[in-house]
Parts: sequence; structure tokens; C-alpha cells
Amino acid sequence: MKFEVVLKISGKPTLNISASGGLTALTLTGATGTLAPAFSTALRSYTFTGVTASTFTVTPTAASHTIKLYVDGVFVENVTSGSASSAISLTTGVSKLVTLVVNETGKTAITYNIIVD
Repeated sequence: MKFEVVLKISGKPTLNISASGGLTALTLTGATGTLAPAFSTALRSYTFTGVTASTFTVTPTAASHTIKLYVDGVFVENVTSGSASSAISLTTGVSKLVTLVVNETGKTAITYNIIVD
């Protein structure tokens, strides 16, 4: 006895992957630096200018998330939500690109970029 089966698939697959909740707060410290625009949960790109110190730190807040810190494309550390990163060195006249990759388990990561001058 032979059987032949024809399987026809139609429609679109349902993917149940949603974006992580993202940051709820972001603070950078470094003497008199200013974050612009002001932090908003809807924004992903910032500048931090007017830094007069030789180092600065980043304090991201995102409960129940993994937060990875990169400087100029190089992984530096995992940062605990609400805690300051290790000090990041600055050289006068040289910009730094700080990237935070924020992820909740089972969800799509959100990336934040900060140019520090």
C-alpha cells in the first residue's frame, strides 16, 4: 500500500518576538558634561559634550535586563542596572562612541549610541 501526501502551507507565520523594554534612565557623569537631548525612552542616540574630566562613567537603568557596554566598538563590561560603569578614559579633542546593548531574555535587544566629546 502506497500513500502520497500533499501538504499545502498558506498564510504568514506568527513570530512572538518583541523588543526589550529598554532603558528607563541613563546618566553620564564627567565633571560638567551635558547629555543631549535629555534622556527619553523613545530615543536611541545622544551626545555628551562639555566633559572637563579625563574620565566619565555611564549609569544605565533597565530592570531585569542584560546591559553590555562597548567603547569605540570594543566590549568593555556588563553593567548592572542602576550602577555606574568602570571609568572610561577621555583624551582632549578625541571623541568616543559609547554603545549600550540592552536585552531582556527572549526579546530583541535595543542599542543606544552616545558620542562623547
